[in-house]
Amino acid sequence: MPKQLTIRGVSEEVSGRLEGLSRARGSSVNATVLEIIEAAVAVEPRRNRLARYATWTDEDRREFEQALAAQRTIDDETCEPRGDQALRGGFRLAQAIGHPGSRQ
Repeated sequence: MPKQLTIRGVSEEVSGRLEGLSRARGSSVNATVLEIIEAAVAVEPRRNRLARYATWTDEDRREFEQALAAQRTIDDETCEPRGDQALRGGFRLAQAIGHPGSRQ
């Protein structure tokens, strides 16, 4: 929900310039002030940058899914060690990463 702000202490010069700018733009003083504030805090450029990263087209999604498809393939021979082989493999991994429980 939009917030209401009150700005106090606006000089006659600033007020007059805002009114003149509003007339030249054909908009209200409120709309002019909002545009100036949004530009000053870079609201629109930030939204545009975020939109680039947060919006995927159907083609982007298909390309992403295709790139992941090869990674989703399970190689049964290497992914399912059994029994003692699994224990030895886990122990070798623990040794390789320096896990304290792997010291002999």
